[in-house]
Amino acid sequence: MYESYFGLKEKPFSIAPDPRYIYLSDAHEDALAHLLFGVQEGGGFALMTGEVGTGKTTLLRTLVQQLPEHIDLALVFNPMLSPLQFVATVCDELKIPYDADKASLKLLIDALNKHLLEAYLDGRRTILVIDEAQSLSVEVLEQIRLLTNLETTREKLLQIILIGQPELRETLARTDMRQLAQRITDVFHLEPLGIQDVRNYLIHRLTIAGAQKPIFLDSAVRAIYSASGGVPRLVNELADKALLAAYAREKRQVDKKMVREASKQVLASNNESQFGWLWGVTAAVVILAAAGILYLWQQSVPTANDHMLQQPMTSGQGGGNQTPAAAVNEQPVAQLSVADDTPVLISNGVSTPYEPPEVAADQAAAPQTGDSITPPVDSEALPAQATAEVSSTQPSSTPGTGEGVLHPQVEQREDRAGRVITDQVTDAEKESDEQSNKQTIALDEWIYDHSEETSRENALKELVSVWDVDVDSRSDPCRSITEYGLQCLKMSGSWAMINEINRPVIIQLHLDDQHSHYVALLGSDDESVVIRFNAEVYHFSRRELSARWFGEFELIWQEPPMGFRSAMRPGDSGEQIEWLRDRLGEINGEEIPTENGEDLFDEPLAEAVRSFQASNHLKPDAMVGMQTIIRLNSASPSDSGPRLRVKG
Repeated sequence: MYESYFGLKEKPFSIAPDPRYIYLSDAHEDALAHLLFGVQEGGGFALMTGEVGTGKTTLLRTLVQQLPEHIDLALVFNPMLSPLQFVATVCDELKIPYDADKASLKLLIDALNKHLLEAYLDGRRTILVIDEAQSLSVEVLEQIRLLTNLETTREKLLQIILIGQPELRETLARTDMRQLAQRITDVFHLEPLGIQDVRNYLIHRLTIAGAQKPIFLDSAVRAIYSASGGVPRLVNELADKALLAAYAREKRQVDKKMVREASKQVLASNNESQFGWLWGVTAAVVILAAAGILYLWQQSVPTANDHMLQQPMTSGQGGGNQTPAAAVNEQPVAQLSVADDTPVLISNGVSTPYEPPEVAADQAAAPQTGDSITPPVDSEALPAQATAEVSSTQPSSTPGTGEGVLHPQVEQREDRAGRVITDQVTDAEKESDEQSNKQTIALDEWIYDHSEETSRENALKELVSVWDVDVDSRSDPCRSITEYGLQCLKMSGSWAMINEINRPVIIQLHLDDQHSHYVALLGSDDESVVIRFNAEVYHFSRRELSARWFGEFELIWQEPPMGFRSAMRPGDSGEQIEWLRDRLGEINGEEIPTENGEDLFDEPLAEAVRSFQASNHLKPDAMVGMQTIIRLNSASPSDSGPRLRVKG
């Protein structure tokens, strides 16, 4: 209805789990990366939980899209089954034939075991993913435990991923579930988004839908965060209703009043849905109870609408960051604007991101798993590459209107850490760019000319070639490089993040032909990028490429010599800890002191890890996962892997 009015190609805030629109917060990114790694390496049993609407199903669909070809997948979306029905469903998903009239648990499991063994011998892996797993009965959970016994002498034949709401964790914490719980090797919990992620989430979805102009004012963003508590599904519903309200009023931008009106509809309808069963019980009580008791009951229970409107939902609900509406400071957000109601999609203000103290404190206290990227709090804390990209000049805007104006010679984008990256073009720079562009190629024209060759597979082969490893060109590159201790990893981020990682990557580009195109990026600076294609090197304008890149990239990273199964943490011991201590000592130029031996992850080593993580904009939690290992390798003088080419 409102799409054409706002210049959109489609509705940006549909609640359908469309992977094109997925926005990866640090927690989502970490969970997806670990799940993909576990799938590729043959990990055992994973558990992912999150409140309703936090993006579990969307993350699942993204995982499914990125599975390697040698993976067989069984998806169970309706787990409210008996053990026999459940195993039959798994067989159906894997296309295992059986006689339905004579089916029994033994016959089905025998057929499943035979199929898994044959797949294993053919070099294939099988994964069972169960969504809405909080609905599983105790009997089915026990059957799942028994399925984990299907194995060879070397590894499990069936990988299992349970996805569900937090009640699932409560069930698994029961004493009678301890045998199953002990077999779970990876646990992830998706928290609601923080205010900065809500801001980036809105920008991301509007961009994918084709938005070219600012739509949401900053005050509207804060109102959406306050009302939704950072739950993506509620953010979608609020933003959709607010756009509809703006359309009805013939307004080109959404303000906080429109969001507040939308919240009355969205939160009330969600509340009625959540408590609908309670009203049925209440009706029975009305019929059976005496008038006096009924009166007392009515006085003691607030109405659903009063509860929802007097205490707006926050990200603290369901164990997230607890931020009351009053804690969302109404001061201008410096990162977004000079005035309060500056549009947020593409802002003109460029300065240090503002985060209300209450929000920042809660986010720091929120538990996170693995390596999380912590946004710098000031420009001095940015990496050298990122600092060079941040302009301190405020572009002009129309005075007194409160509306942001897109400067014709300013290009801005907001990175994954919430920083606004701005390239401001002066007249001298414009003249220099015109001269420089004579030596570069028009990106769109070049991609259209080579569109049949810009596949992910071809880009991966280019990426593998710069690592100087000998692999069969006919095989899957990501599978072939594992014999060298190398792994492929998909991520989402910014130019600053790629520069920090300092490795060649594949970037995914989106053109008007609605197809994805992949190219191998060997290097970049503020003006140009270096692309490798068919063993040749090409230079393109970075501004032109940025307009076609939404943050998706893929890299190759080197495991520690003894491999990588899970994050290293304080208290661990073994060869991998010796490697970690040696690598940090090499980077720091001095040995890391030890309390109880070189192979123990003790407090001096933990402190050195935290210091390294903080200096590389990672969460300083002493958990050494993939993100930290990647940064350690890049920082190591003895690491022989390829680095990004950077001019100057």
